[in-house]
Amino acid sequence: MEQLLFRHLIPGLFLLLPIYLSMILLGNRLPIPSEFVNMATAVFTSLVLPVGYIFYQFYRIVWQVIGGGYEKLPFVNIVRDNLKAYNQPHLSRVVVDFSEVLPQFGMRWFGYSEFIIAFDPFSPQVSKVNFPIGFNSKNNRSIRANGRKHFFHFLEHVSDIILFDQPSYGYARSVSSARYSTHASRAAFFVGLILASGLFLIGFENSNSDIFITLAFVLGVSFFVALLFLLSIRTSYSNSEYNARVTLLTILNLSEREIQASEFKNTLPQALVEKLSQINSQPKYAKIAAFDMDDTLLIGDIGDAVFAQLVLENKLSSQHWIQYASLLKENKTEAYKYAVKVLAGLNVDDVYQATNMVINSPNPAIILDELNVQVPVPIPDPILQSFLIEVRLNGFDVYVVTATNIWSAQVIGAEYFGLPKPHIIGMQTALVPNSKSGEITPNLLEPIPIGDGKSQALKKFTNNIIIAAGNSKQDFSLLQMIDEDGLAIWVGNDDSIINSLRANLGDKKELLVIDR
Repeated sequence: MEQLLFRHLIPGLFLLLPIYLSMILLGNRLPIPSEFVNMATAVFTSLVLPVGYIFYQFYRIVWQVIGGGYEKLPFVNIVRDNLKAYNQPHLSRVVVDFSEVLPQFGMRWFGYSEFIIAFDPFSPQVSKVNFPIGFNSKNNRSIRANGRKHFFHFLEHVSDIILFDQPSYGYARSVSSARYSTHASRAAFFVGLILASGLFLIGFENSNSDIFITLAFVLGVSFFVALLFLLSIRTSYSNSEYNARVTLLTILNLSEREIQASEFKNTLPQALVEKLSQINSQPKYAKIAAFDMDDTLLIGDIGDAVFAQLVLENKLSSQHWIQYASLLKENKTEAYKYAVKVLAGLNVDDVYQATNMVINSPNPAIILDELNVQVPVPIPDPILQSFLIEVRLNGFDVYVVTATNIWSAQVIGAEYFGLPKPHIIGMQTALVPNSKSGEITPNLLEPIPIGDGKSQALKKFTNNIIIAAGNSKQDFSLLQMIDEDGLAIWVGNDDSIINSLRANLGDKKELLVIDR
């Protein structure tokens, strides 16, 4: 309670002090009753706390809406970096792994709407406040639009839970109150000076001038209208924040929402579980795994689906698709390159947004009626998604190496597999220098992650992997990178390719086939 008073009392004092002093100095020059001036000390003393409370709420909403509030602070970014979210479309839920920040809660699952309420409570769809600043700034709107629907925009409640049990929590609250009070008081003093200047303008220029009285009146009314307007936003945000906190705490304490680590293991083929256990028992190997994305981690091809979506949006032409389809029949390597180079002239956000449209499509396919083409909307393979989660729970670093454009791959890696951008290796081009919008050029960056380029690209990050997964001959170089006694996972059922891969791997590297 003392800390809250500290936050409210001092800003109120700093706001009213310049006004109080100006009234005392000007005295009868002001066109207000002398009795009020004489009672100024008593009146202002009684107003300090309520005015300070109102101004503090004003300051909070400005800080929260314009500055992003807690969410820009370094310690919150640490929390964000150590939380993982796994979107499981086949179960219509998002699994959040709290084990690194709140180990007592482990993993919990959220319904889609529950996740948005808990971790993006200030989005327009929840708070009904739609200003292009702060939580709805261009950056945050871009994050939502680029496929990161399940992104941790709001984590103040999580950081609070982390601090609650700490002996230093009281001290942290005191420091926080002092900081809030200092910042709010500085802003309050500035506003107080503006209002006091209005009084001096009236008192010294011409106390009987209607112009100056009107200016002061307009200034005061404008300030209070702005104050009421921002307080209404604060009310909306407070309701959203309350719902976020209650939703989070409820789900964290519902035993039925708890997910045991064994749940993922139990969905895996026994041979996969046994091999992972064997690898874990041999500490001499680096715990690093690498996966292909399209038709391996995903059932379907995100690159093809995004290409089709961009044609549907008229950002690429039908002729581009016809050219791509023709190249696929002649030379897949050149076709994959073309699918990325054709993005030249678009912005990175265009690709992010198209990817978002694909993965959130209510339809099972992107349909190009003009070309009589239907491209399936890719979804994560339940077995390989569970395996990737299990691998991460066992302390592995995981990389994705794909011939798909890196921007779509980043969205998929984050949305379905909880992977950070640095762990996504995809095909990319140079961007136009100094382009604020991230304009794409046709100049591919080496190494190109196709065929042998996959292992070359991965070697920029690591030379040793113990697990790899792929589905085509383009993935052979990646699968062959595994250490002795490692595991290569093949997704498919073409016996001739499987036999060829088995011969390339030799006797000491195990091959496990997942039929699809």
